[in-house]
Amino acid sequence: PLLDVLRGEYPEAKVTVVVSPRPKEIFRDNPYINRLVIYDKHSKLKEKINLFYELRKGKFDLIVDLRNSLFGALIPSLGAHGQQPVSSRQAFSACASL
Repeated sequence: PLLDVLRGEYPEAKVTVVVSPRPKEIFRDNPYINRLVIYDKHSKLKEKINLFYELRKGKFDLIVDLRNSLFGALIPSLGAHGQQPVSSRQAFSACASL
């Protein structure tokens, strides 16, 4: 439902989903997703840092972190594009109100 809501509110948006390796198949062929990034929490620290900086360059306007992770919180705080972090509670509230 969340991707449906985002696509409805922002039909021209390019949606990137960061997901762990396990549920990646759920998102792989979703037409609402433009880019799927696999994040393995067991990867080496250098790989995590590289992913962090790669995502930070994405200039996202909106970040919805359904896990309320530190990773999701740091990307907008260090970015340069007016990104807004949205917690899972806010995201689910938005879905419920529609």
